[in-house]
Amino acid sequence: MIIPIIVGLVARAAIQYAVRAGVTIAATRATQAAVRGILRRGIAKAEQRLAQEVRRRANCRNCKKLDDLADPCAFLRRGGRGGYRGGSHAGVKGHADREANHTPASAAYPDRSVSYGRRPAMQMDKPDHQRTASWGSAGQAYRDQQAALIARGEFMEAFAMDAANIMDMFPNGQYTEALEDAAAYAACLKKYKKV
Repeated sequence: MIIPIIVGLVARAAIQYAVRAGVTIAATRATQAAVRGILRRGIAKAEQRLAQEVRRRANCRNCKKLDDLADPCAFLRRGGRGGYRGGSHAGVKGHADREANHTPASAAYPDRSVSYGRRPAMQMDKPDHQRTASWGSAGQAYRDQQAALIARGEFMEAFAMDAANIMDMFPNGQYTEALEDAAAYAACLKKYKKV
């Protein structure tokens, strides 16, 4: 008599676990799709802005080519015109109620190839920034994973870790445009081998 009860409890627990796992898998797939979209749109935005800048410079007698500039991505530093912006840390900091969140984390950079202020970042509300996986002492292992990716030359993958973390935490899309702007700036840095 006790065995059917135990089997029933185990079966119910297994079903509940499968449902939770299914929801987790579906959420993970949705996040992966959202991150791919953010990276795709960010890279497209960078390519579009770079093409505009190349055309502008072609019509200017005194302008250097982008390839000849020390900082060819300078025009992407301040990001777009949305509520939250992405770009370089120096370009997006300074808003009273928001912090600039490095994406990937500043501590993940193995060297000083990109100065602190020129590393990709996005604006976030301060309490939201503090909830990210890379923030504070609890984020050390996360930052170590990003550092390993960057050391292997997988900069955009390290960026994607932050994008996935932020999209998981804020599925309402609050930071999507800022992530796209930061992805555009990061893609530009990658293209010109600044990271």
